[in-house]
Amino acid sequence: MTLKLNRIIEDLADSDREIQILALTTIPRIANDLNPTTEDLARLNDELTKLAASRNPDIVFLARKAQNTLARLAATG
Repeated sequence: MTLKLNRIIEDLADSDREIQILALTTIPRIANDLNPTTEDLARLNDELTKLAASRNPDIVFLARKAQNTLARLAATG
C-alpha cells in the first residue's frame, strides 16, 4: 500500500487543484487500507496541514476531513 500512499502524497503536493481534490477525496475512502509508516504519516500530515491553510474553501474542508479521518484511525488503531 506504500506505493498508493506515496502517489496520494505526491498528488497532494501537486499545484493542480483538481489533482489535490481527487487525492483528498481518496483518503477517507481508503484510510483503513493505508497502514502508513511513521515517515509516510508525517509526510501525509505535512501536506494536509499545508492544504488546510489554502485559500480555497473546498480544499480546506477536504484537508480537514482527511486529517480527522487519520486521527480517528490513529485513535482506534
